[in-house]
Amino acid sequence: MCGRSGATSRKRWPSSTRRRSPASSGWRSSASTPEGPPASVELAIDQTVFIILAWLFVAAVAVHNLEEALLLPAWSGQAGRWHSPVGAREFRFAVSMLTLLAGTTAVLASVQGRGSLGAYLLSGYALAMLLNVVFPHLLATMAMRRYMPGTATAVALNLPVTAALLRQAFREEYIAPMRFAWAGPAVVMAIMLSIPALFYLGRKLWPDTGKASRRT
Repeated sequence: MCGRSGATSRKRWPSSTRRRSPASSGWRSSASTPEGPPASVELAIDQTVFIILAWLFVAAVAVHNLEEALLLPAWSGQAGRWHSPVGAREFRFAVSMLTLLAGTTAVLASVQGRGSLGAYLLSGYALAMLLNVVFPHLLATMAMRRYMPGTATAVALNLPVTAALLRQAFREEYIAPMRFAWAGPAVVMAIMLSIPALFYLGRKLWPDTGKASRRT
């Protein structure tokens, strides 16, 4: 009896430990019903992309302004109608302030979020730098048949970064098209009007001992 019961138990052991497949047991396979990430995760990813682009924009502006700060004052003396002669110190003061402004708008947009003043200021600044690629950089370079300082960084950095930033801002509703239609140009105009004022302030705070620039 003991021998037979042992044999019987040995025969039953494999069948009792056989694992059922998910299909036969009715278990649901996780691969068969894939689910996307939660909405909160997607929102966090979209916000992160926008913030990354905002700071890439600041970096692009800084590199572009550095190129201009080093080369444009000397170039401006022979630029004719494309640029008034400007002293090195006043110009470098102005682009330093504009770079600081770019960083400030990035901070505001990152902290305040969608539909905020910071988002519109940052996007308006991006629009200004996008337009700046064509005028004056590309147009001046082609018209004068001489390289305008800042053109390389404008095309290689400002163009793709500003386009991506504005696309993300619209896509994730950081800015609304109807409101940006007037807010964007308003920021562009404000930046343009600030440049002569920054030159003037730079001359007063940091007089150029070299060739005096023509007053604006």
